[in-house]
Amino acid sequence: MRVDISNPALPTYLGFTNASGKYAYGVAIAGDYAYVGTGQSGLQVVDLTSPDSPVIVGYVPAPGSLRMIAVSGNYVYATANDSIQIFDISVPAAPVALGGFATGGYVRNLLIDGQTMYVVEIGGHLRIVDLSAPEDPQVQGSLDTAGDSYEVAVAGSLAYVADGVAGIQVVDISKPVPAGVRAHGRIDV
Repeated sequence: MRVDISNPALPTYLGFTNASGKYAYGVAIAGDYAYVGTGQSGLQVVDLTSPDSPVIVGYVPAPGSLRMIAVSGNYVYATANDSIQIFDISVPAAPVALGGFATGGYVRNLLIDGQTMYVVEIGGHLRIVDLSAPEDPQVQGSLDTAGDSYEVAVAGSLAYVADGVAGIQVVDISKPVPAGVRAHGRIDV
């Protein structure tokens, strides 16, 4: 679904595509394209140049169940159970699955900030991944949190992890090498 939000008080429905009858779990926009995680059905690419009639222009199957999606340059990174799957989108209508890497736990969400990906997993885990070689990401560091991680946001050298009943965990990410990631504090909500 595409919605015009130029007037926040009156959002207007513009267009819809049904993801070929599949569920749409996650979406990221880059340029004129939406990249959609469709669970067990893989990655779909939707052309958004005509807001009234978005069109599916590309598809690639993938292992696992694609959920959350992030785009960085010519690459899509998608959560898929206990892994991150990587796709080359240099040609949006012909995405290419490049493989992926295991994270160690069921991935709930991811965030890309520059050349770094932050991954949160069920059970309270934060992983920091170097994307300077986009086709060969390397885990730089990790931290077990006090709760059950749901989401991560980054500002400067701190990561804020929405950690369920443990509130917001504040994590120092200034030195993301394995020994450098450390809990910085907690914000109760």
